[in-house]
Amino acid sequence: MSGRHRLIAVLLAGGLSFVGGLGWRRVITGPEVLVDVAAAVIIPVVLVAVLSGRHQPPSPIVTVVAWGGGFVAWAAATVAVPAGGLWSRLHLVAVGMVTGWARLLDTAVPAPAEPELLMGPVALTWLATAIGAELVVRTRTRLLPALPGLVLFLVTVSYATASGGSDLPSAAGFAALAALLVRVRHPRVELPWPGRVRPGRPDPGSVLEGPGRPPGRLTTLARTGGAVIGVVAVGIGLAGGPLRVDDHPRIDPRAYRATAATGTGTGTGTVELSPLSRLAGWTAHPQQVLFQAALTSATAGPAALRLAVLDDYDGATWTSSTRYLPAGASTAGCPETTGPATPGSGHDGARVAGAASAPVTQELTIAGLGGQLVPVLAEPRQFVVLPGTPDPGTPTTDGAVTGGSAVAAGQVTRGRFAVAACDGVLVRTEPLTAGTRLRVRSWPQAVPTAGQTLTLAAASTPADARARALPAGMPPVLRGLATIATAGGTSPYQRAALLRQYLRTNFVFDPAAPAGHSLAQVTHFLEQTRRGTSEQFATAFVLAARLLGLPARLVVGFSVSGADTAAARPVRGADALAWAEIHFAGTGWMPFFPTPMAADARGAVVAGATQGESTAQAELVNAVLGTTVDVPTGPPRPDTGTAAHHHPSGPSPAWSDRGRGIRVAGTATLLVLTGYLGLAFALPGLRRRRARRRGTERTRIVAAWLHALDLLARSGQPMPAAASPVEVVDAASQTGEPAGTALRGLAELATVALFGDPGDDRRRTATGRGAAAEAWRLADALDQALRASVPRRRRVAQRIAPAAVAAEIRAAAGRRRAGSEDRKTPRPIANGSQSITSGIAAR
Repeated sequence: MSGRHRLIAVLLAGGLSFVGGLGWRRVITGPEVLVDVAAAVIIPVVLVAVLSGRHQPPSPIVTVVAWGGGFVAWAAATVAVPAGGLWSRLHLVAVGMVTGWARLLDTAVPAPAEPELLMGPVALTWLATAIGAELVVRTRTRLLPALPGLVLFLVTVSYATASGGSDLPSAAGFAALAALLVRVRHPRVELPWPGRVRPGRPDPGSVLEGPGRPPGRLTTLARTGGAVIGVVAVGIGLAGGPLRVDDHPRIDPRAYRATAATGTGTGTGTVELSPLSRLAGWTAHPQQVLFQAALTSATAGPAALRLAVLDDYDGATWTSSTRYLPAGASTAGCPETTGPATPGSGHDGARVAGAASAPVTQELTIAGLGGQLVPVLAEPRQFVVLPGTPDPGTPTTDGAVTGGSAVAAGQVTRGRFAVAACDGVLVRTEPLTAGTRLRVRSWPQAVPTAGQTLTLAAASTPADARARALPAGMPPVLRGLATIATAGGTSPYQRAALLRQYLRTNFVFDPAAPAGHSLAQVTHFLEQTRRGTSEQFATAFVLAARLLGLPARLVVGFSVSGADTAAARPVRGADALAWAEIHFAGTGWMPFFPTPMAADARGAVVAGATQGESTAQAELVNAVLGTTVDVPTGPPRPDTGTAAHHHPSGPSPAWSDRGRGIRVAGTATLLVLTGYLGLAFALPGLRRRRARRRGTERTRIVAAWLHALDLLARSGQPMPAAASPVEVVDAASQTGEPAGTALRGLAELATVALFGDPGDDRRRTATGRGAAAEAWRLADALDQALRASVPRRRRVAQRIAPAAVAAEIRAAAGRRRAGSEDRKTPRPIANGSQSITSGIAAR
């Protein structure tokens, strides 16, 4: 490869790494990431190009030290500047290279452009670029230098899964650059077209395919462009067709990180996981102001601000398995509810139900709430601290907090948040002190129509196992409740709506009832008092839903109501509430509010929706109930457990997204491998069969000779390109018998067929009827004799080698082109210095 072509190939390898590194812009916010990625591509390319020059590249140790030390110097001078002194910068570079990848997985997307988070992506981009450039200057393989860029591209795609968006433009650009790289590294050989001359054999194109010429530049360019377009079209077709999995949530590697919940910065290292224990205290002080809330673009009716999600229940206590990820000022939301719809997939209704409605902005001013959990609407994606918020200071190593100052007027601070996107909850990583002002922007789910709920199926993923688990010793009254309340329900959503209506109709909310949510207290509430708190209503609903096979969990939060929710209004202890959520496939978690309004002085239930339920949600439930049977009244009867084996109807995904992807990829790989092996073993036999039966006696003899030369080459005895048949016999004298006898007889026939005078009687006799059959009999005898000298493993490896398969495909394509030409045109036959013109009749 010339120096110019090598330089172009190095630049293309850098371009592949840049395309792969562009995916980091979806993982980290801010322009810094694009600048750093560009620098991480340009500098290694320059270093490798300068070190290699026009001569042989230096020792790998020298180049590794050069671009490795270059990265440390560059990173310390740019990315790690906020760390301070030189040693602090070097420490930050080392820590970022070792743990940056893990910290990025433990941060909500898009992550803030902090030096610790930037170090991993730029280091990986630098490494991929340097290795790709080194492979260009040290190897001759055409596509191997693209492998580091491909690995980088796959890594960025997996990291950016939670951010949504399409990777098809980047994939198309990567395929185009890879095709150009192959073209640049492909040596131009001036050989007769369509094939190249192999050692010890005449050009098959000259005898069997006819005269050819090297392809012109325009033809080469057209073929290269066609290959690029074909690769891109196939990739887009697979991504939009057979490989499309839009009806399943995307695979996010963060879901497989076995890490604990994020620390709160208070020195304890844990977050407040269960505020359900504080619910009774808030209810006992109904007039205590916990915070003030102002909601803009809110829907009519109450709005439910969620504080925490609880999904683990052991029969006595609710706890949470929520995993919070550190976040800057925004997050991409939950992939399940932010993914694109699939028109015509049969899940359009579910996806519409899961789509986000108009964003709602919440301005919160904390009063007596305390803790660190922030009350927000579902799916918070943007969050900042407003001016005037007191700074709680910096925690010391012993857990004490140093004094801080208030946020300056006009200054909006970012960071110090952690979020659980799919649970829709937000935590402040430092205490919520009185006077803290926050602005949160959420994208809650749009309320579906009654018809759309008919297509909703209960989710069935491995992550939902915890939301289906039941404690030991479930009381019969809960099984009876699940059976009686949902009688007549025809879909999972209908059964959940019936369960909500049954609790609302047959039980009374009493904030003065004894608090608690153990199985004993829930049983007492259902069988004896029939009056309970919202935690008991929500616990009964969740357990009954799980008995029906529905994945359900409990949510703690507040109900913000009033004539105008856009105006700031105080949220008091009386507004604290617990409700339930059920997970539907492709839609996400949908809320259900089983707690009725408070009873009046005479014990009657106040008419209207349940607590925390918006007007749209109440209308949806009433519409769904209109298509079901009347809700039964009266106390639930004990059941022997039939409800425990009742499963929701409707379709459920048979594969998880991960399993489906593995199966599709495995099936595609198996099909490609089977097709490749089929071509590798079928094409040579088809070629020999065609050569035996088609053409004149002379052309069939020449084909047998060419086959003999192939056999010698595969046995480790390649012949010189200019060797005549007699010289081939002399060079192959070490083959022994019976191979020598077969080769000598075949060489005599080939010599006469190739170089004999058309008017010579000897040639007419040698190429007469039966001569071709004799030539192929000798070729078969040579094959049998040489086969014993070549191990089976080597023969199989030669047969399936990519170069051999490609040569067979080119030969087959050349024969088809030759078949369309005039078969009576005189064709020159070249072998060394000899050139003989023969008239070949129709084959």
